[in-house]
Amino acid sequence: NLNPGEYTFRVIACNNDGLWSTEEAELKFYIAPAFHQTVWFYMLITLLTVGLLVFVYKWRTRSIKQDRLQLQKLVEERTLEINAQKEEMAAQRDSIEDKNRLLSITLEEAEKKNTEIALQKRQIEDKTKKLEEAQKIIEDQNVKLKSTNQDLGQLVDIRTKELKQAYDKMLEAHNELDHFMYRASHDLKGPISRLLGLCYLGHIEENPLRVVDYVQKLELTAKEMDQMIGKLIRVSEIKGHEPKLVKIQLRDFFGNLNKKIVHGVYGFKVDVDLRIDHIISDFELLTMVFENLIQNVVDYADPELNEHYLRISALEMNDEIVITVANNGLKIDPSFENKIFEMFFKGAEESKGAGLGLYLAKLIVDVKLGGAIFWNTKNTEFTEFIVRLPKG
Repeated sequence: NLNPGEYTFRVIACNNDGLWSTEEAELKFYIAPAFHQTVWFYMLITLLTVGLLVFVYKWRTRSIKQDRLQLQKLVEERTLEINAQKEEMAAQRDSIEDKNRLLSITLEEAEKKNTEIALQKRQIEDKTKKLEEAQKIIEDQNVKLKSTNQDLGQLVDIRTKELKQAYDKMLEAHNELDHFMYRASHDLKGPISRLLGLCYLGHIEENPLRVVDYVQKLELTAKEMDQMIGKLIRVSEIKGHEPKLVKIQLRDFFGNLNKKIVHGVYGFKVDVDLRIDHIISDFELLTMVFENLIQNVVDYADPELNEHYLRISALEMNDEIVITVANNGLKIDPSFENKIFEMFFKGAEESKGAGLGLYLAKLIVDVKLGGAIFWNTKNTEFTEFIVRLPKG
């Protein structure tokens, strides 16, 4: 990494008895400049730049001359066209005079025909009376047609409203896609930057223990990216997934989820209160919903508490299945009520996720399962999410 130039390396030595040499050894060496640091390279760049400017100037001058010649040719062609049009107009004037003479002859014949027309007029008056009678019939039909048009107008208004709603949904989906692509690329950039930084530190680090630590951090960052990409893929898969309704035993369902997510986490107490045995729904989609809700309970557990509670309940109410997931973890700011289910929204600074869990849950429940999910802000003791699903 030394700059070009002459250098002198001086060194003194020490023997096993600790005695230093009185004379120092010298090594002189010279580092030649790289090709792009030489004078001839700068001269070559200067010549190329001047040559390019001369070429552009000559090319522009030639282009202007060609444009001037084309314009002159166009003017000559236009002049020839105007002269031809003048000759044509003169010929048309002569033709009009001949037609006027023929018109005077035609007028004489027309006077003769007027007599015949008078006779025909009387016949027309008789026919007019008949037409008036027919007109009355038409007016009656017009009244009926107007009534029909009013009904048709109402149908058009309804159809227009439906098309507007479809357009609004399409526009919303387009905006959501733009937001999705921006945030996805933004959230992936952070882990990638950390990976590159750790790789650089690993290359320059000489301490093996520190290198192992960097490798472990690389693994954690890679897992974080893998989880984020997995959730992004799930968003696309969910939108194209057609629900397959099956009978799901709720006790086994929540037992497996708790065993997968909560089991082994220190200080967690799980209370499952099921007033119904099963539900008819899509097993894969339902798993994604409650996997995200229960994982949030673990991720946002209050570190200041010794005991953490997870309470899951399910009951049937008004032809709906109502399932609640409540916990005593970190509280959510009430001002986030209208944002908590948005894509990439994080309700707490401590969040390490991608902000897609609750968005996926709402997307599945509202769009695919025909239900509803909301955050119960009235429960001040616990953080509680309520999922309402059709009975099936």
